[in-house]
Amino acid sequence: MRYAQPRRVRWDCRSRKLPAVAVSASRKALTSSSQALADAADLIEGEPAYLLEFYAAECALKAAVVRHFCVPGWDNLSPDIRRDHQHHDLRRLAKDISAGGPAADDLIDCRRRGKSERVAIKDVHAAWRYGSKLDTADEGQLRNGLRNVRRWLKERE
Repeated sequence: MRYAQPRRVRWDCRSRKLPAVAVSASRKALTSSSQALADAADLIEGEPAYLLEFYAAECALKAAVVRHFCVPGWDNLSPDIRRDHQHHDLRRLAKDISAGGPAADDLIDCRRRGKSERVAIKDVHAAWRYGSKLDTADEGQLRNGLRNVRRWLKERE
């Protein structure tokens, strides 16, 4: 018995783009996610924990943006505001909603371990996700900053 050969599909990534999909998130969902990610980060160590803390702070900041503009969810914000905050620049998010206080100053760029080049705050999550080693002191300061931002936002609710 002969089986049909699977059809080969060529995908030319230069000529085709996948459509962007907007993810809807209410303030309650963002707040809930922030807490769940922070709780999960407490159970593990190293870069995976730092990554979860980064995303927990991002969710908390985005929930604060939603509250600041008095809308029910992220997708209810104007396209301009969503576009301005679609990247992972937590320092900008914090400053834009006046969530700074001293906490925004702790959201620092991190040096690569053993090198002088810096990884911007908006790219730190990718460094942790892909296993790039960052300066231990900078990571510690950033982790404290992420926690301080979440704590400060919680107190403001």
